[in-house]
Amino acid sequence: MIPATVGCSYAFMLPVSTPPNSIAFASGHLMVKDMVKTGIVMNILGILCVSLAMNTWGVAMFDLNSYPEWAHPINKTLTDVHLSHLALNATL
Repeated sequence: MIPATVGCSYAFMLPVSTPPNSIAFASGHLMVKDMVKTGIVMNILGILCVSLAMNTWGVAMFDLNSYPEWAHPINKTLTDVHLSHLALNATL
């Protein structure tokens, strides 16, 4: 969720994405096409930076290599599940 949250702030392509983009677009010297050309490059660079940061610093800061003790899944076998519920959820 952290990369998605940070990635939401990397909206550089459209005039309505950030207040400075709106001000620059309102001047009349820029077209949407010009903003998209530059914005797509900045969006790709932002995605690469967030991916690199989460795979390097994020692993160390948030201990992403270990599974939290409180989140271990409860293993259930098919015999633990009532077969009647499976028949009700089947697609015909």
